Formats: sequence, structure tokens, C-alpha cells
Amino acid sequence: MYEAYFGLTDLPFRNTPDPRYVCWFPQYEQALAMVQYALEEREMVLLTGSIGVGKTTVIRAALQQAEAAPIRVVVLVYPRMTPYQLLTQLATALDVPPVRSRHVLMNQLADRLVDLWQDGQSAALVLDEAHLLPGKAVFDEIRFLSNLQLDTANLLGIVLVGQPELEVTLRRQVYSAFRQRISMHLRLCPLPPEAVPTYIRHRWEQAGGTWPGPFRPDALEAIAALSEGYPRVVNHLAHLALMEAFAQDRASIDADLVRSVRSALVI
Repeated sequence: MYEAYFGLTDLPFRNTPDPRYVCWFPQYEQALAMVQYALEEREMVLLTGSIGVGKTTVIRAALQQAEAAPIRVVVLVYPRMTPYQLLTQLATALDVPPVRSRHVLMNQLADRLVDLWQDGQSAALVLDEAHLLPGKAVFDEIRFLSNLQLDTANLLGIVLVGQPELEVTLRRQVYSAFRQRISMHLRLCPLPPEAVPTYIRHRWEQAGGTWPGPFRPDALEAIAALSEGYPRVVNHLAHLALMEAFAQDRASIDADLVRSVRSALVI
């Protein structure tokens, strides 16, 4: 690739949720704090945002920090499941053998959560792509899980992560009881144009580069405009521009080069 050509030690614009590359703008700090609150205090929270805005990266950062804490976190990334499947996956991850009776399994899961609490451990469920949850019955199961409590403490933290259509679903009257269980909600938004250069600089320096790098001011403006502030698209454009500059043996990247690679971007 182009790392050595531009004096880098790593590829700065990979589209992987690597917490090292998070540029902690206020909304991401707020989202991280909200997820940590849910994990530590065993509350239910909702994190929404459009595709490519950084939801998974925030969750990955929170999970990385949770590794040092006494928290058992269960992450389910494909939520198209029945209520019983949801319950059995959670139970299995918490070392509870699944049984055919939902009532028995719920009681056993509650007992297991009490045991964890008495041992000084927390438990949490993270449901990614929660906008794909198939219907009210699954949401009711999640609400029942959120009701597992002692007199002085909740027993299970729940983090719902999804696209904005999840908000539309939950606004329906039939979900009013579920909404009441959500203690906090935050929607991540695209970056404003003035934040995109800061984002690019952060990732560039994190990958071992020195600033100013090869991106000329007009190139940064072009990336901000073409990406509409979505970090995933910023990454794609910056990466493609660097590849093209390397191929052309160019030391700098201007707006024309950014626009020339736009056609190779599938969004």
C-alpha cells in the first residue's frame, strides 16, 4: 500500500471500528459515557444514527474499556430472532443451560444474574442492528429482561443500537411501555464540515503521519462536501485519494483528485 510512501506506520482510513482511531468529538464522548452508564449501572439506553456515522466504533470503545471491569457483556449482532431465541442466546452466554420452558429459563436467568450481582459482577446485553428486531413480541421480551431487579439494583444493562427507523418504531403507542424503560437516548449525527479536517488530521497522526499531510485545504473541503460528514465515507474518500496519489507518484492531494476518485466510491 502507500504507508511507506507517505511516511505512515499504518493505514489511517480503514473502515474498521478500531477505538484507537476515534476522534472524540463531544457527541462521541456523550455516546460513550451513555453506554458506559448502561453497562455499569445496568440501565437500558438507546443509541441511534444513520449508516456510517460511528455507532459500532463507539460500542467497540465501550466494550474495550469494559474488559477491565467486572462486567459480563453479551453482544448480539443479528437480532432477527424470536423472543425465545433471544432469551436462550443470552442465557447460554451467561452459562445458563437452555430449557424448553420460557418461564423456567427466565427464572434460571434471573437466578444467574443475582449470583453475578452477589459476586460483584454486572451483566449487560448489547443488541446491535436493533432496528431489525422483528416485532413487538421481541421488544416485550427485552422489556421483561429490563424488569429483572432487586430492591436496590437492576440486574441487567441493555444497550440498543440501531438506525433512525428504530426511533420511528418506538414512537408508536403500542411501544409506550417499552419507551418508559429507556433511561437515555442519543442520536449520532454526521460531522459538520469544519470538523472533517480535524477528523482526518487525527487519524493521519494516529497512523504515524506528520501534519500537514498530503491533503491540501481544497481537498479537505472536497472530502467534507462529498462525504456529507459521514465518517465512513470520509474514510473511503481519503483512502482512495491516497491510493491514487501513490499510483500517480504525487506528493499532494487536491480537490480535483478527490473528485476523480468519487466515482469509485459505492455508497
